[in-house]
Formats: sequence, C-alpha cells, structure tokens
Amino acid sequence: MGDGAFLQVGEVRVGMAAPYNMAWLRLRQSEAVIARLTLTGRRFHGPELMQMGVAHESVADDEVLTRARELTAEVAGFPGGAATRIKRLMRGYASMDADEWFDLATQNAGGRVAPRAVT
Repeated sequence: MGDGAFLQVGEVRVGMAAPYNMAWLRLRQSEAVIARLTLTGRRFHGPELMQMGVAHESVADDEVLTRARELTAEVAGFPGGAATRIKRLMRGYASMDADEWFDLATQNAGGRVAPRAVT
C-alpha cells in the first residue's frame, strides 16, 4: 500500500457500532488491532498499518503499482495451487466463516446497522 493511503473506521465518531468493519477485521486481526483501529476512529496510514500487520508492506505512493506488479510476478512464480492451499488451511482454523461473523456482529451492534439507500 502507499505510504499516503489510509484506513479509517470512523463510525465511533458518529455514535455507530461499525459491525461490518468489525466482522471483516475479526476474520483477519487480533482484538488489540481491532480496538486500536475502531475505538479511535482516526486515520491509520500505510507505514502504521504495516507495523500493525494490517498491510503487507508500505511503499512511496508513486511506487505502489510497480511494487504490486513485482509481488504479483513473485507469487505467480510459485508452484501451482500452493498459495490457495495455504490460504484454505489458514481459513480452516477460523471458528466461523465470514457470513457467520457478519451476522454475529450485526446482531450485537444493536439498532439498525444494515446498509440502506440514501434518499
């Protein structure tokens, strides 16, 4: 990711529970990282996200495309199916799948949290 790119889970700043962000984060991050990202509602930029383990790496903004192509070429050179098998194994340790996490997060958020059209 680019050094200037950021992730912000800002729902706390407007009194919302952020169940969809919480569910997504829970599938991939520790409780400590989730708390840091969601309870402050602030922007976390590339280098900080990398340090927290949310981003794979952080490079200068004008180098993102070049680095993405390099990484893609590297992974494409691995033996066929290896990355898929590793990812399947990692996900196999999760106690719930993504749909179950989203349902649980929505139920525990209280009130209306599902997306709706803005009129």
